[in-house]
Amino acid sequence: FTAAVAQGKNTKLAVRVNDSSTLGWISRDAMYEINIANSPETFRIPLEELAIISKQESAKLSDVTQIVILTARSRTYSTIVLDEIRLE
Repeated sequence: FTAAVAQGKNTKLAVRVNDSSTLGWISRDAMYEINIANSPETFRIPLEELAIISKQESAKLSDVTQIVILTARSRTYSTIVLDEIRLE
């Protein structure tokens, strides 16, 4: 996918996938973090790394039901543009 901060300061995104057994499950140690800057950048994250959940079974890539994308809490706001998101 391609990502950029359209307005505001550079920020971090946390990304992961869930299957039907981990649907809605969110944990900081199960996220893949990337830094997003003002200039558009293309990111390619191996699905195997998005599915890893420490201390329990990993999400099944044949049963992806949710893509989780979170930003860090901040007192300043940023507008982030995401484009060309695809699972490969």
